[in-house]
Amino acid sequence: INAEYMGVVPFATQSYGSSRDPPEKQFPICTLKNFPNAIEHTIQWARDLFEGLFNQAPQEANSYLTTRPAFLAQLEKEPGTKAATLEAVHDLLVKHRPQTFSDCIHWARTIFEEHFNNQIQQLLYNFPLDSVTSSGERFWSGPK
Repeated sequence: INAEYMGVVPFATQSYGSSRDPPEKQFPICTLKNFPNAIEHTIQWARDLFEGLFNQAPQEANSYLTTRPAFLAQLEKEPGTKAATLEAVHDLLVKHRPQTFSDCIHWARTIFEEHFNNQIQQLLYNFPLDSVTSSGERFWSGPK
């Protein structure tokens, strides 16, 4: 986690918006999703999850609702993400669209259950605590 400050004097120094922060280190998706072994991995995983759930998907749904022809035309230019984007929009606007506050709570609980129980249980099923690698080392030790 970075903490920085920048003193800005109007008309005397460059503004905050005039400078660029150095790019943040990127982590492999498989490490973030399945085998985070450093605090930086878990922080990035949480950021990515939050971005997808509460920023990217809602923006795509809003874009679909407000500028449907332009939205669909843009999707045609991105065939690799078209299906996933349309599925996310469908999930938000049809499949999981909350009608009541109780629906919102149910959605939140389902998301929590998927990410903090089901996926962990699946990993433990695929790689039990006593699993060993082909070299004989314990699977659940050290970075992957």
